[in-house]
Amino acid sequence: MKLVKLWTWQKRGFSLIDSVNPIDSRTHSDYYSEHKEEFEELWNRLGTTQFIWCYTEKEDVFSQASKLEYKDHTLWELDVPVESIFKNTCSIAWSWILKGCRCQPPSKLRDTWRRKYSNNSRQMEEDWHCFWEKKTIEELWDALFLPNIIITPCSTLLVRYPLEQQRIKREVMV
Repeated sequence: MKLVKLWTWQKRGFSLIDSVNPIDSRTHSDYYSEHKEEFEELWNRLGTTQFIWCYTEKEDVFSQASKLEYKDHTLWELDVPVESIFKNTCSIAWSWILKGCRCQPPSKLRDTWRRKYSNNSRQMEEDWHCFWEKKTIEELWDALFLPNIIITPCSTLLVRYPLEQQRIKREVMV
């Protein structure tokens, strides 16, 4: 069985180890109050609210953590079987669905873009945002869900909740 190492931020006091009750996504989400319509549409498209968002790259845990206030969150490290991945999502598309939130390219893409632009970061950012700004909301929703077998540099994975206890590797002290 192939395992994928993932990381997830959860509100402090919410234990992945002790929790077996369903997640109340409306109170558990950091952004629901600001983006009710988008979350309701996401849950409708997925047919569930019972999942957690996980990062595929450790570098992105801190640089792309949706600007979470780290002091109020706990970082968890997980080992998840590939077949347990519920959905593979493009974190960039999700950021743009949330009312055009601007985000930087994930770490692996950022290096490629820097080489392409010879470290002209201003032009890189303009082109990056221009590409995403041109997309309609339906194109963004179409770009959100990626094939499960492909883990790209912009991937965040949705893993069904609750997790199997043996898959929770550890709580990471930040």
